[in-house]
Amino acid sequence: MDNNYIKIKIDLPLAVAPLEQDMYFQILSIFLWNKGVSGVETRDNETFMEWEDGNIPIKDHIEAIIYFDKVIDVDSFLFELKKELKNIIKDEKLLINSIKSITYEVNKNEDWKNEWKKFFKPIKISKHIVIKPEWETYDIKDDEFVIDINPDMAFGTGLHETTKLIVQTIEKVFLQEKYNLSSMLDVGAGTGILGMSASMLNSDLTNIDLIEIDLEARRIAKNNIIKNKLKNVNMLDILIEDVNITYDLVVSNIISSVLYDIKNELIEKTKNILVLSGVQASEKDEFIRKFSSNKLKLIDLFQLNDWIGLLYVKR
Repeated sequence: MDNNYIKIKIDLPLAVAPLEQDMYFQILSIFLWNKGVSGVETRDNETFMEWEDGNIPIKDHIEAIIYFDKVIDVDSFLFELKKELKNIIKDEKLLINSIKSITYEVNKNEDWKNEWKKFFKPIKISKHIVIKPEWETYDIKDDEFVIDINPDMAFGTGLHETTKLIVQTIEKVFLQEKYNLSSMLDVGAGTGILGMSASMLNSDLTNIDLIEIDLEARRIAKNNIIKNKLKNVNMLDILIEDVNITYDLVVSNIISSVLYDIKNELIEKTKNILVLSGVQASEKDEFIRKFSSNKLKLIDLFQLNDWIGLLYVKR
C-alpha cells in the first residue's frame, strides 16, 4: 500500500418517502465499489455516537467519505463521480449542492483504515440487546446480551430505527408464551444483527437462517456470526426464491418497494409470524393496503420516529 491515501468527501441529499433516506448513497455505493475504492464511510445523525471537535450532528444530509489507499487520477475520478451523481439525483438544486460539496485531500498515514472506528460506540437498541463494535469495551448488565460486530468500512453499524424496531418487536414476541417458535428466516439480513439478536434472546430457536443479496454483507455477517459463537445462525448463499422450507418466524427489514416485490415469497415462507420494517410512517396506510392478504392478519404496529414495524400472523 502507498504511504499516501486519498480522502474524498461529498454531501448527499436525503431521499424522500417512500424511499429510504440513504437511497442516493446506496445507489452511489455500487458505482464507488466498482471504481475500486478502499473504503466508504457515512456520517449522519443516526450512525455516529460521537463527533469530532467542531462538528455537529448531521440532520439534513448524509456525508459520504470515500477512501483510496493508493494514488489515483483524482480529476478523472471526480469527473466520473459528478457524471454518476447526475444520473442519480434528478433534482437540479440538490444535484448542484452535492457537486459543490465535494472536497478531497491527500494524506500520509499508514493506519488510516482504523481512524473511522473511533466514532462507533456501544449502543443499546432494545431492552436486552447491546450492539458493540469489537474494538470497544462495555460493562454488561445482568439482563443484557452484547453482540460484537465488525461492520467494516462499507456498512456502518446497522443501527437504523428500522433495525431497532424489529429487534424490539421480536423481543416482545418471544415474551408471549402463546407462540411456539423454533425457526427463523431473516430476508435481507445485512450484517446479521437481527438473526444474532434473536439467537441471544430466544434459546428455543434451533435454526436461524439469513439470506442477503449483497455478497460483501454476506461475508461480514458470516464473520460476525463466528465472532459471537452463534452455532444456530447460518448465512445462506441463496436468494429468497431458492428457499424451499417454511419458518415459524420470518423477519425482513428492507425498503417498502422491495417488500412489495417479494410479498408472495415472504408469505409463502412464513409458518406463523411475519415481522416487517423499512416502512416510513407517512406511507403506513398505503403499505397496509398493498400488503393486505387473506393469508395474513395484522395484529400490531410499532413506530420509532419516522419509521414503523408491522407484526402479522399467518391465518
